[in-house]
Amino acid sequence: MTDVVDVPGRTPVSGPGVRLRYYGWRIVGVLAVTETVSWGVLYYAFAVFQLPMRAELGFSPATMAGAFSTAVLVTGLAAVPVGRWLDRHGARGLMTAGSVTGSAIDRGGR
Repeated sequence: MTDVVDVPGRTPVSGPGVRLRYYGWRIVGVLAVTETVSWGVLYYAFAVFQLPMRAELGFSPATMAGAFSTAVLVTGLAAVPVGRWLDRHGARGLMTAGSVTGSAIDRGGR
């Protein structure tokens, strides 16, 4: 006798002793890979760009390290209110505001 198991969010499979494949684990795996790549590109790239930035901007190593530490601290402090905003309102408005703000800052520097 073969039973077909139908659970929301899981791939239906049939057969005795068959484990259900939960789609959420695929999402978790993809998120783990993309987060690792993002940290490598955004966070650890500062070490690669630190010497050229110091040469271009004329800052001391202590000033560069302090600026980076301040940026990490601000990011950590902003995580809680941003997370609350995302839970209540979703990402669309916040991402749009961030893009507009980034574009305005970029245009102001040129």
